[in-house]
Order: sequence, then structure tokens, then C-alpha cells
Amino acid sequence: MAAMKVKTARKRLKKLIRRANDESAAIEIGGKHGSAVLISRSHYEALRETSYLLRSPDLLESLRRAGARERLLDDLYGTPAERSDQIA
Repeated sequence: MAAMKVKTARKRLKKLIRRANDESAAIEIGGKHGSAVLISRSHYEALRETSYLLRSPDLLESLRRAGARERLLDDLYGTPAERSDQIA
């Protein structure tokens, strides 16, 4: 992700918003006072929800166990795609 200057971003704001939404692009905009990233609202909301959910120690542990279980199944029987190929 290349940084874009504020002045340039200001001139292209409509196009940048469209790109952030259509391509799920993250656009870094930098200036004298630091930088920020422009992302779509849906991407932002998904990040906020993920961040909130991962703050729960119980949920985090459950996700770790599920990941370990999936890795074990993959080691024993192949990935889900490989398993479905064997059935067909």
C-alpha cells in the first residue's frame, strides 16, 4: 500500500471512495501530522466486530481449539477440498 499525499487524495476523494468500496482497497493518506487509511465502511465494521470478538478470552480459546481440530483433520484426511474430491 503506497502512501498518497493529502493534497492528492483531496483531489481524488470520490474515486478513492469508489475504489475502497469496489476493490476492498485500503488507501494510505499521509501528511505533516501523520497518516491514516481509507477503507470501506463494511471493511471497517468487520474489523471492529472482529476486534471486539477477539477481546473475549473464552471465544479466543474456542477459536484456537477449532483451528487445532481443523489442522488435525487436514493432517489425517487432507484439506476439505481434498476430502470432497475423494468423495466425488
